[in-house]
Amino acid sequence: MYAKIKNTNLTASKMHALITEWCYSIPSAVCAKKLNLTRRTTDLWYKRIQELILQLPPPPLFTGAVEVDESYFGKKPFGMKGTGMVGKVPFFGIRSRETGLVWVTTMNVEPRQETIIPIIQKMVSPGTTIYSDGFGAYAPLKSLGYKHRVVYHAHVYVTDKSVYTNGIESFWRYLRYFFRSKRTISKNLYKPYLLEAVFRFNTRPVTNLRKVVRNFLDFN
Repeated sequence: MYAKIKNTNLTASKMHALITEWCYSIPSAVCAKKLNLTRRTTDLWYKRIQELILQLPPPPLFTGAVEVDESYFGKKPFGMKGTGMVGKVPFFGIRSRETGLVWVTTMNVEPRQETIIPIIQKMVSPGTTIYSDGFGAYAPLKSLGYKHRVVYHAHVYVTDKSVYTNGIESFWRYLRYFFRSKRTISKNLYKPYLLEAVFRFNTRPVTNLRKVVRNFLDFN
């Protein structure tokens, strides 16, 4: 038996089931139907979980060996001319090779040296080995006290068996799948859903995720 969660009339079994549905990314409407709850109730608890995720502190400085990369999400606005990434939202990510944990942020401007380097200096400890692609924005890293290894994707995806960015790229694939599962997400909602995706990715597997969320909600 599970202790009754505070500040709700839901039974312990219903609350446990609701948390499990959220952990498996079951849509709120489907969850409500499966558990015989109102959509308002499941929406409320899904939102509460997301709000708790938004309140989490940033991770400690990355050390050891990390991978960094930039990516773009979203569709080009209707009628906007241009090719490639025009009109899409840029994201920048860091992944620790030791722990597998990722940290990602959206960017208000195009990724370039003057926007990416300050982020790295804020999130990554000097002396850390940083693996990146050949994007020129990363060029100053060695002069700033980092060990910098580069894989040039125009030619190969792995160099010397250890020089690659496959880890952070695996998160981009995960994030694209996660965004698609939410159907259409407006650009102003990217941040909360991005943080939710990072939280889910970093707290895998589902058994661990469920335990953490129950602790969040003081439901043990």
